[in-house]
Amino acid sequence: MSNKRKVKFQGVLGDDGGDEQASACLNSLIDRSWSSKEKGESVFSESTSNHSDEKDDKSGDWTVSSFGQSRRLYGRSREKVALRQAYRSIWEAEAGSKPTVQLALISGLAGSGKTSLAMSLKQHVLEDGGFFLTGKFDKMQTSQLYDAIVSAFTQLVENVVEKGVESVRAMKQTIQAAVHTEQRILTDMIPALTKILGPSRKDSPKEFRQSSDEVSSFKFVFRMFIRAISSPEFPIVLLLDDLHYADDASLDLLQSLVTDSANDGILFVGTFRIEKKNDRIKRFLKQIESVDLTDIRLAGLPRESIDEMVADMFSVVHPEQIKPLTDTFYNRTSGNVFYVRQFLLYLQEEKLLSFDEAGMEWVWDERKILDKLTFRKSIELMTIRLSKLPKGTREVLEVAACLGSQLDEKLLNRISPRPVFSHLQKATSMGFLQYDKESDRYWFSHDIIQEAAYKMVLYQEREAFHLTIGRELWKSFDDIEELEDHIFIILGQIREGANLINYQEEKNDVAALCLRAGELAICASCFQTASEYLLLGVSMLGENCWNEEYDLTLELYNTAAEVEYCVGNFDNVEKLASEIFAKTRLFPDTLRAHSIHVYSLGSRGHMLKAIERGLNVLEKLGERFPTKQSPNSVAVAMKRTKWLIKGRPNEELLRLPLMNNPAKLAAMQMMNIMFLYAYIAVPSLAPLISLRMVKLTLEYGLCDVSSVGFVTYAMLLCGIGSDFDEGYRFGDLAMKIFDKFDTKAWIGRIAAWFYGSVCTWRKPILMIFDPIKKAHRVALETGDIDFAMLNANIYCWESFDISTLPKVEKIISGFSSRMDAYGQESVLMMIKPLWQTVHNLTGRAHGDPRVLTGQIMEQDYMVQYARENNKTLLIWCHFYRLLLAYLFGDMESAEVHASVCRVAENNPFGSSDHVLLMFYDALVTMGQGKMSRQQQKNATRCVKIFKSWSKQSPENFLGKLYFLEAELAAANGDSDRAHSKYTSAISLSREGGFILQHALANERAGKYFLRRGEKELAHSYLKEAVAVYQKWGGKAKVDHLRNEVFRSGVALTHSSSRA
Repeated sequence: MSNKRKVKFQGVLGDDGGDEQASACLNSLIDRSWSSKEKGESVFSESTSNHSDEKDDKSGDWTVSSFGQSRRLYGRSREKVALRQAYRSIWEAEAGSKPTVQLALISGLAGSGKTSLAMSLKQHVLEDGGFFLTGKFDKMQTSQLYDAIVSAFTQLVENVVEKGVESVRAMKQTIQAAVHTEQRILTDMIPALTKILGPSRKDSPKEFRQSSDEVSSFKFVFRMFIRAISSPEFPIVLLLDDLHYADDASLDLLQSLVTDSANDGILFVGTFRIEKKNDRIKRFLKQIESVDLTDIRLAGLPRESIDEMVADMFSVVHPEQIKPLTDTFYNRTSGNVFYVRQFLLYLQEEKLLSFDEAGMEWVWDERKILDKLTFRKSIELMTIRLSKLPKGTREVLEVAACLGSQLDEKLLNRISPRPVFSHLQKATSMGFLQYDKESDRYWFSHDIIQEAAYKMVLYQEREAFHLTIGRELWKSFDDIEELEDHIFIILGQIREGANLINYQEEKNDVAALCLRAGELAICASCFQTASEYLLLGVSMLGENCWNEEYDLTLELYNTAAEVEYCVGNFDNVEKLASEIFAKTRLFPDTLRAHSIHVYSLGSRGHMLKAIERGLNVLEKLGERFPTKQSPNSVAVAMKRTKWLIKGRPNEELLRLPLMNNPAKLAAMQMMNIMFLYAYIAVPSLAPLISLRMVKLTLEYGLCDVSSVGFVTYAMLLCGIGSDFDEGYRFGDLAMKIFDKFDTKAWIGRIAAWFYGSVCTWRKPILMIFDPIKKAHRVALETGDIDFAMLNANIYCWESFDISTLPKVEKIISGFSSRMDAYGQESVLMMIKPLWQTVHNLTGRAHGDPRVLTGQIMEQDYMVQYARENNKTLLIWCHFYRLLLAYLFGDMESAEVHASVCRVAENNPFGSSDHVLLMFYDALVTMGQGKMSRQQQKNATRCVKIFKSWSKQSPENFLGKLYFLEAELAAANGDSDRAHSKYTSAISLSREGGFILQHALANERAGKYFLRRGEKELAHSYLKEAVAVYQKWGGKAKVDHLRNEVFRSGVALTHSSSRA
């Protein structure tokens, strides 16, 4: 019985299943000229030439190309529907609402059709007026930083530019409104964006700030960019192919974008191979567990779909006609689409499957096909197919596979002794490569083809192969700018074969190249990549590098330490810094490392160690501090500073010469780093640091950090100095110094101290909100994340007394999500006591509203803070427990918490929190009824202090003063004075917008007159209190007050016109 089979050809395919002929692609190519390169060490054999060893395969139109990539998807109807629904969730989302799905992940074995499924969405997106952007991660990871993401958004730029000038202008305005002055971060990463945004100003090298602030700043700006360019009206689908090859930095950025709840017009689609599900992918999937996603997992196609696909490829009407053929190989391919197509191509190449043009039918031999089925995986099949290519074409593909999934003909020509065009043409005609005329780029038709080409390089020769490619490329570039454009490709190759470099001179050159690559990666905010190349550079240095290559070694170690700090590799920071401390020739050469080391210690919570390290450095710079600080040492330093500054107006101080003493400049920078740690952990040292910064400025001249010195000095004057005029004067001087140096680096900390502390004593509280909000934004842009979030906290704290509680909660929620996104756990914890207090007051907390636990605060928080010795946070927890106890009438508990808070009242720096602690402490003391002699004395002293403060800023303090005077008079039984002062306190609180203070003054007045039996007057005040509490949003407080007063026989059911 014959094993030959025949199937009649029925005609040309319809639109649903048409395959493009390879000849169409070939005809679209154009001739080009080439330039020859000098011969030398090469990865190509000497015989590589222009088709010298090729035989053209011209068997008519019905050749290998007939089985090219089909546009039709077989057996994936459910998956297409699921993907379409995910897209619809963003397209149909109402403005401002969060779509139900923002991420779709498509996984499956290699060749299962993941990318084809994702691409099926493209036409729908374009029809809706959106953008379909694609990027592909590369196994070799040797091209530019964030390559897949950059490629995708470069497509966006080209699409916008094609739409015309108006589209470009609109997009420019949209992006600039979102990222403000930080567009350079975007254009550094995506150079094509300059076509929309224009060239960016080149700033000075970046400062390294707290923890991974630079990384956070980059991610923040990119999130703002994505939010700006996407919307349900103009949706974006971002397809990122082959996530299993993604680098850590790209996955980290993607995780940041996917988890951004403010994105409402973008669908992220990712594909990955389940057999390549590495630790990076597992971490990524763990990090996005909270995200609603469409999870699509592709198995092999069912038998009927394979039959249908092959029938379409053979252009037969009935699949039963080719069933004997599919029976032959289905079990071997397991329904893998890529495997099936490649198998059919292989059969045709081996003449086991042919088209008889005379009879218009396909013919195959089952027995011979079975004899050829010796391979079990598609990559084995691809290796067999590739091995049959001409030698020159194979060599080109081997080199190309080492460089990545995309092929740059010009780059290949730099390595090859002869032009490679004909070989690329041959590989394209065989379906191994695809070509895009617009970009003039080739790419491997499938990852498996690239892997098979790479496997043709013998395993034991691969390191040398990569190293040779890297060397050839490196020496081919004479222009430094061109070299830098390809630096990551070159180093990616050299890195693979670095162990084979024998001569130290070459290793030193590689180390220098790594340093430059690290610097370029830093500029693009790609710190993980910078880390990899800088550490490679360090490993290239010789044993005697500190003697023979001192400058290079020092720069490499310093830059590496800074980058390791940015990515949170603190152990590496310690190792690199220790080497610098041990091997440098001069102490000034250690200063960069010392700064990073202090930052590193402080970021990990080792503030005392950070301060100790900083003090040691300062002593070597000639700035010694007493080991034990005392109020007397602060007083002496304060007196000296006042003497130095006496009679010198701000105008004269602004004309001081610039500080040019390197040691003093270094000392100023170190004190700037240390101040916050001292303020939190060693409050007795912080004033001395502040005063020393002022002293050095007066003696050696101005620098940018002088602004920090003067603003903290202003806080001291307003605190222990009680000299508010001078305090405000020097706060204003700090702002002018900041403007003089035209640097945004310290705006976050200057604004926090100036508007959060100094302005309290001179300006109405309502005037600080806009500057604080602006400082928060600018500090985010400059990477000063700690102080950006401190400004956010100040904004929330100050909002509590002048805004409604729902508005306060909205403000806190917005800032807290940002704190969480930036990993600012310590700053987030500082705002949680207030947040939980708001929950309790609005009636959203379950249980006793006096208890500071619930949805926001966990029960064991006090134990945790005590264990961590976080005194600042403990004080704030006690303060809000005091406040809740006081508001809900538990004076005994309020007194307990007040006694703890009194420690913080001795803070030498004047601040608004200092005011609140003292104010509510006094209210608790006077609200308990009859006072002891000591309590009377303390209350009188407090009233006296507030009287002094009210002269400086009546808008902020006069209402509080009248309230305290009313409470003191009430406690002492002076009814007329109490009535008068309550009336004044209520009036000023209402006029100043202090909602809580307004309500409290009415409540306390009402209760006072209720105790005196003046029910009508009491009723009037209490009704107003209820009305104001209702306006404030304090439902739990309203319920408590009504119940409390009801028990006294007074009904509070209607609002009062007094509110």
